[in-house]
Amino acid sequence: MALAKLKQALKALQDELISKAFSGREGRAYLLHSTVNIKLGKKEDRTLLTGIHTVADILCIGCGSLIGWTYLKAHEQAQRYKEGKFIVEKERITRDNAWELDG
Repeated sequence: MALAKLKQALKALQDELISKAFSGREGRAYLLHSTVNIKLGKKEDRTLLTGIHTVADILCIGCGSLIGWTYLKAHEQAQRYKEGKFIVEKERITRDNAWELDG
């Protein structure tokens, strides 16, 4: 089964991938239904490219590295599909097996 890894800790299955067309702090990012082996940072309102969202950073449970964030609340109706979803920065994951991260 295809996996995304960060420092050898399982983070997400490819089946959880929603979109590759998102932007993170450091470039391209992926929108996922869920992730594992993460802990949540402090909840905050953040102005992103698509408006104001209440988010919490997601950190590797093993090493504490910042991986991305989770959308807790979208303040605009059109953005509410992101609530409960996760942004994982492309630069923070490695490919294992058949993940197609480019494109």
